[in-house]
Amino acid sequence: MNKIIKNSSLKEKKIMTHKIQVLFLVPMHISFDSFLNPDSNSRSYKKDDGKEYNSLATDLPLGPLSMSAYLKKFIDVDVKLVDFNVELNLISDFNYKNYYEYCKTFLKQLDFKPDFICISSLFSPSFDNFMDSGKASKELWPKSLVLGGGNIPTNDSKYIYDNLNCDFFDGLCIGEGEKPLLELLIADDKKKHLEKEMCWATQKKLKSPFPFISKHNFIENLDEIPFYDYSLCDMDRHGLNPAAPIDLKFEDGVNEGQEHAFHIMTSRGCPFVCTFCAAHRTHGRTMRYHSVERVEDDLRKLQDLYGATKIIFQDDHLMGDKDRVYKILEIVGKFKLQSLYQNGLTLYALDRPMLEAFYEAGVRHLMLPVESGSERVLKELMKKPLKKHISERVAKDCRELGIYTNANCIIGMPGETKADMREGLANLRNVKSNWFNIGIASPVIGSEMHELAQKKGYISKDTMGADFHKAVIHTEDWTPAYVQEMEYIFNLELNFVYNNDIEYEEYELALRGFMNVLRVRKDHAFACYYAAVCNAKLGNKKEFEKFLKLFEKYETTPLWEKYCKKYNLTKTGLETIGNNKTKLTSNISNFEGMDPHGAAKFGP
Repeated sequence: MNKIIKNSSLKEKKIMTHKIQVLFLVPMHISFDSFLNPDSNSRSYKKDDGKEYNSLATDLPLGPLSMSAYLKKFIDVDVKLVDFNVELNLISDFNYKNYYEYCKTFLKQLDFKPDFICISSLFSPSFDNFMDSGKASKELWPKSLVLGGGNIPTNDSKYIYDNLNCDFFDGLCIGEGEKPLLELLIADDKKKHLEKEMCWATQKKLKSPFPFISKHNFIENLDEIPFYDYSLCDMDRHGLNPAAPIDLKFEDGVNEGQEHAFHIMTSRGCPFVCTFCAAHRTHGRTMRYHSVERVEDDLRKLQDLYGATKIIFQDDHLMGDKDRVYKILEIVGKFKLQSLYQNGLTLYALDRPMLEAFYEAGVRHLMLPVESGSERVLKELMKKPLKKHISERVAKDCRELGIYTNANCIIGMPGETKADMREGLANLRNVKSNWFNIGIASPVIGSEMHELAQKKGYISKDTMGADFHKAVIHTEDWTPAYVQEMEYIFNLELNFVYNNDIEYEEYELALRGFMNVLRVRKDHAFACYYAAVCNAKLGNKKEFEKFLKLFEKYETTPLWEKYCKKYNLTKTGLETIGNNKTKLTSNISNFEGMDPHGAAKFGP
């Protein structure tokens, strides 16, 4: 191979005489303990060995796909991707003592000899897996360069090199990796290049008496990045998540198992200063965009080359340019693609005309970043430019238009009080969303929240965050156990006891939500109860009796007995509803009547 570098941003052209082998690794996103011992409010599934395991998100790893495309634009390079989230979801059993042992065994079997191993880690709970992946890689390929990139290396390089004295990562990339990686690969002296360039953190730099002042090496015009290298992924395997998120199951028109969903990111950066987010550390606060023409070309290619039926937008701030969003929605509608927006929907930008444009584009499901029902928490603790009346208006407009909504909310912010949580829960009842995704605030590395929690001693010094269903913060006002319990109280009240679809007598829609819960947790007593209610209202006597029996089976189990008593859910009451003799009511005790310190954690 003799391919010439044609990057005008590089000062000289180079001819490569060796075909470089690059291996991208994506560690397991959650902690090893969480994978083996899922909380009962996690989406878990049973493997062939009979054990329950935590389900792993299998979103396409856009970072490696973008970097691979960028490298291949300029040099002849062999690239291989291993996403351990996919691999671990699909293996039939797990007989390893730790993640390191599994990782090393898996990599040893690869028919690939990499010159560079690039380990991409975005999520704080994956910190130990990130480190184990680096250690295993260096032991297997000691002469290769082992590199790290993503949120963890960007924000915690000093801790990795100083506190942990890490010697198996040759370099940690600060910020985005396309240009830094390309320039490293074409450098004559790779190790000298790592020490010279300030977009790379190294052990030598961090151990030096001189301060390491890092510098991003961004691509300003995102159109310079070619169409992402989706060929690295086996789309059938990425789509086979045994416990896929229930909120992705509401789109009509494509049968489950037939849809082909692809993730894209059409912009980078976010100007907001939300305290729980660290995305700005990696992508910056200045917005950069793919052109609308480029977005259209990418969507056409995904449809023509891969048969895409659904596009999942992962922009951190999609609504930064409203005129651009209107144009993108026109393209989505023209191609008749389903689309989902996991991030970046700024609620104040979702006025009625914008929501109508989403609807016209075929969008029937939106994820609303409501975040909190407490305006004090929103303004003072999250620093989020949002008022609760905006959330209420957007959810109401979506319901009127026929757009199903999930409201994303988190509790347990540093500085949040028990009173804030109770007020927030009461206020969220005015947000008429179809379903609420309740999470627990996680101190993500690089976020203001993480820095504050460490400064005040709310977390241990080595806490690297957690998944959004595990409380790790301990304040003067509450314990992690209290927040863990309150997360479930929010879930039970908003999604079941005060279910908005039932309030609007949308029983078929409500039933779909309860059936999604039962798909993940068949022993969910509340889902059985309210599925019976919906079937009674719909006149489905046989189905009503089926769920009545299931509720009777689970209502007195240790898992559910106290909650059924708290919310006055009984077989007798359900039978009365089934005979259409009464309306749906609940007798709810006071929050402080709960004993969160002794409470168990329960399902979805």
